[in-house]
Amino acid sequence: MTGLEHVTGSAVPPGEVLAVSQVSAPRKVAQALLISAIREGWIVLLVNFNAAIFFGVILLASGVGAFETIVFLGVQIGATSLTIFLWFYLLARTDSQIVEREPLMRALVQLGDGIIMAGWGGAMPLLYQAVDFERIATLVILLMAAGIASAALSAKLLRVLIIGRAILFAPSLVFLLWQQPPLWGIHSGILIFGFCISVGVGYAVHIQHLRVANLNMHLRAISDALAQSLESEKASAERSLADAALREHFLQSVTHDLRQTVDALRLFLDELSRRVTDTAQQGIVASAGRCVRSANTIIESVAQLAWIKDRVPEPTLADTAVMPLLRQIRDEIGPLAREKGLTLRVAETSAWCRADANFLERVLRNLVHNALQYTERGGVLIGVRNRAGDTVEIRVCDSGDGIPAGEMDSIFEAYHQVPEHRGNNIGNIGLGLTIVRDLVSSMGGEISVCSRQGQGSVFKVRLPAAEAPSSRPGSTACRILLVDDDPAFVAGLAKILVAGGYAVESVSGPGRIAALASGPAPAHDIAVLDYNLGAALTARDLLAAKNGIDPQRTVVVSSGRDIARTGLAGFAKVPVLGKTVPSEALLAAIADIAAGRAVTPGRSGG
Repeated sequence: MTGLEHVTGSAVPPGEVLAVSQVSAPRKVAQALLISAIREGWIVLLVNFNAAIFFGVILLASGVGAFETIVFLGVQIGATSLTIFLWFYLLARTDSQIVEREPLMRALVQLGDGIIMAGWGGAMPLLYQAVDFERIATLVILLMAAGIASAALSAKLLRVLIIGRAILFAPSLVFLLWQQPPLWGIHSGILIFGFCISVGVGYAVHIQHLRVANLNMHLRAISDALAQSLESEKASAERSLADAALREHFLQSVTHDLRQTVDALRLFLDELSRRVTDTAQQGIVASAGRCVRSANTIIESVAQLAWIKDRVPEPTLADTAVMPLLRQIRDEIGPLAREKGLTLRVAETSAWCRADANFLERVLRNLVHNALQYTERGGVLIGVRNRAGDTVEIRVCDSGDGIPAGEMDSIFEAYHQVPEHRGNNIGNIGLGLTIVRDLVSSMGGEISVCSRQGQGSVFKVRLPAAEAPSSRPGSTACRILLVDDDPAFVAGLAKILVAGGYAVESVSGPGRIAALASGPAPAHDIAVLDYNLGAALTARDLLAAKNGIDPQRTVVVSSGRDIARTGLAGFAKVPVLGKTVPSEALLAAIADIAAGRAVTPGRSGG
């Protein structure tokens, strides 16, 4: 039994309850009816006062003398006044006080109702005349009406209902049995019938009050259970979010640190390969290089998982030039192709497409890496084909071993690896093509593949075409603001920029960097910012500050492009380059900004 079933369970359905003992929580329901009877008792007093006046008018109209009528009204007013004082005391009690002193509260409610009924029942015999049959009949009928009305108003507490109606009818019944006026037996029978009818009507109303109170108790129990469940689910969700955030931060930190270590190891191996002349030693260095590339592939897969999390983020679609992306892929991955003795060629194109440049860069990077991994001779060609004017098709062609026909429908599934290629899958966990498919789909595009074993494969990415702008504003910008907390990196990059013909203003001290977040930046035309600036500052902080740094004329460099891209939320069009990117790629990005050309936000490396 669940917690909810436990708090709402009852042997009798709520709509069929006939007694307090049949409800799911008898004591609580009884206490709820007592509290309600006290809180609404003033209604009974008000009705009683008005009824007394109404009955007085009827008595006068029926020929009852004025003195007798005044005596009747005096008794009613006295009984009502006494009960009002009693109810002032009851209404001043809080719900908790009523529950704590339940027996006393029930006795006082019984006393108040008894006083009212005694006023009515005791005053009636004063009006009877043994020889006046019509008056007796009229008074008996009025007494029945008073009994039924009072029963409906006092029906919340069953004991109060029965005892009060007995007090109301008993004096008149005693008078009839004692005096035995004409037709006293009929009148007595009518009084007994009136008592039964009053109790019956009151009990019917009591059942409705009981069912309503029971239903309220059910709803309150359900509400409390749902609130408790909601709090539990909320706490669980908060723990899950905290765990997810911790895992994400851990993955980002680990991939960032591992990437830096692997990049440094790759540089050392490159330098070692140039110095080693012995053939056997060169083979060892080459094997070490392959291991480094495999480690880098794993790091990239984990970094992409940390970026995607449990779903693909929403893309930021814009008109995007394809050629800058292709050049970037060629510049960054070309050395890897040459190391394997392969060619990586890019066919010139002027095509534009509607895409998220960051997403598209990831797609092309994964496809080219995948093609190079499974190609042992020849090379890879990247080109663009316009289809019917409304679609751009980017093709990545390789001369590898191809994909078996039986595997064509499975290669985009998560963690799937072609059995024939497992020898080349070192470092590949089988997520690259799955991520590619999801990213292309999120941009409203399609991806397909055609392949022949022994001849190679062609991956086709189809995206909506976009028109190239007819003209771009020129620029003569040549002043570069270089901001990085690593003085050695700033010095090295400044030399490259100066050699490229730019004037450089460097900011590397912690104090000067912090000042950029709250004050104006030095005069410049283009800014080159490291993402991690130390002291908990990032490039996003500088871009968000009103310091004169224009996001549209800024390049961000980072040793962890995934962390930088995630952190640059709101600045999706700012290009991000890896710190290990060739200097030519950085100079090309700066030249594009200086000339007013579009720069692909997804540029990255390392």
